[in-house]
Amino acid sequence: MSMTQGLIVIFLIFLEPGLLLRSKRATQEVKLLQTNNVGAIVRLHKAVFPEYKDTSAREFNSVLQSPHFGYGYFYDGKLVGVIIIHMNAESEYVQNQEYIDIFKFGVLPAHRGMGIGQRLMDKAIGKLEELGCHELLVTVIATNPAVRFYRNNGFEVYRSYENNGLLKSGATYRELLMKKSLRRQ
Repeated sequence: MSMTQGLIVIFLIFLEPGLLLRSKRATQEVKLLQTNNVGAIVRLHKAVFPEYKDTSAREFNSVLQSPHFGYGYFYDGKLVGVIIIHMNAESEYVQNQEYIDIFKFGVLPAHRGMGIGQRLMDKAIGKLEELGCHELLVTVIATNPAVRFYRNNGFEVYRSYENNGLLKSGATYRELLMKKSLRRQ
């Protein structure tokens, strides 16, 4: 290496101190959500569902209490995806059986297409199967691209209806109720 090349390398290191850090691999992990994650969950919800009415920190706090649970996908320590499972909820559509549904499920737009949603879904389903649950339900707006994701994961539509309570605009939309059978452990 010539003296000039050596100086260029040293110069680059001093000019770009973050260069070596950016080449490090990002830490990525799925973790059980805790109530101390609620602020990040509220921010994620607003970013993923800007057209939906806001869900309060209080509501997220209550669905992170046992028996409910959720998992978060953390990318370099930042929450970029969540799945929250609501156990034993009341429903006018399901009677005389345990009702378990996906309360919230979403991934920040910049992190979609990386398998994060699938990892979250697999983790939640694994936990539900460990608990001996036999069915998971989800309600989704019919035009939401997530319908395809749910179908690809074995969910089937069992009912649909018109609603107007979710969107900030108050517009009417069609909701699909979907279910997936779980295998018992």
